[in-house]
Formats: sequence, structure tokens, C-alpha cells
Amino acid sequence: MTISAVLAVIGTIPVLRFLIFWMSGTAMWSYSVAGFRRRLSVLAGITSVALLADLMAANRRLLEMTWKGEAMEWRRHVKG
Repeated sequence: MTISAVLAVIGTIPVLRFLIFWMSGTAMWSYSVAGFRRRLSVLAGITSVALLADLMAANRRLLEMTWKGEAMEWRRHVKG
């Protein structure tokens, strides 16, 4: 999540810069800045989704290990 937060902050810097210039009356918005902002926002979203998917996979693996351990313990109890 930290990576996506950093990308989101970097993506908002050009917008903040534009707002500061706009308030001072010297604003010039270029399409390259808007495109850069959009690309970083999309990249931050994709990164956060990828990190969530990785966390869910790790959680699933841990749950499977726990379930296998409980099943082995139950078999020992039944046989023993």
C-alpha cells in the first residue's frame, strides 16, 4: 500500500502546483501535466489492487496451512 500511496502523492503534486499558480493568476495547464497525473493515478490504483491480491493470496495460503494442521490433529485424536 505504501507504493500506491507514494504514486498517488506524486500524481497530486502537479495538480497542487497548478492550483498555486491558478490562485496567483499565472496558471498554465498543459496536457502533458494532465496526462502525467492520470498515468500516475492509474498506476497507483493498479498497484494497490495488485498488493491487495497478493495479500489475499498469502492469507489463503496461511488459512490452508491452518486447516491442514487442524485436520492432522483431528486424525490423531480419532485414531489415538
